[in-house]
Amino acid sequence: MDLKTSVEGHDGIFVVRRGENCRDWNGIHYQVGLSAKNTGARQLSMNVATIPPGGVAFAHVHVGFEVMLYISRGACATSTATA
Repeated sequence: MDLKTSVEGHDGIFVVRRGENCRDWNGIHYQVGLSAKNTGARQLSMNVATIPPGGVAFAHVHVGFEVMLYISRGACATSTATA
């Protein structure tokens, strides 16, 4: 899948036009989102992730970018670690 063609951008506004899965990692299914790979973003990544009931995203670190969470159903618990 070409991540650049999955996002439509006009006058600085970017829109994801497809809902295809682009990868599976850590028990989570990811759809194409907005990041430095397909927009002018430099430190933010916003992707659509589906976590199955009881699923867990195991501990990991994001280096060089922040992540935004928007929970549409269920609940989420996170922890923040600083180096």
